[in-house]
Amino acid sequence: MRIFLRLLRYSLILFVCGAAFAAIGIGVAYWLIAPRLPSVESLKDVRLQVPLRVYTTEAKLVATFGQKCVFELLRFRLARIGARGVACGHARR
Repeated sequence: MRIFLRLLRYSLILFVCGAAFAAIGIGVAYWLIAPRLPSVESLKDVRLQVPLRVYTTEAKLVATFGQKCVFELLRFRLARIGARGVACGHARR
């Protein structure tokens, strides 16, 4: 019984020290990274770019114009701009 209590005590001490070191590590990481993070307002202002697709009358793709492609970042915004669920060549099924 004594060995079990001693083992339990050491396990508890090890767990508390590990949790404290983890919390300190997360705090230091946040302190180092936080100044380089963008503001919340700039993240909220998302402008989706859907490439222009040119189709023939037989519905065959002729060309795609545009460099940036946002793949299902915000599905409700794609629906709002009329993309019919297709972005970057990936269709919803």
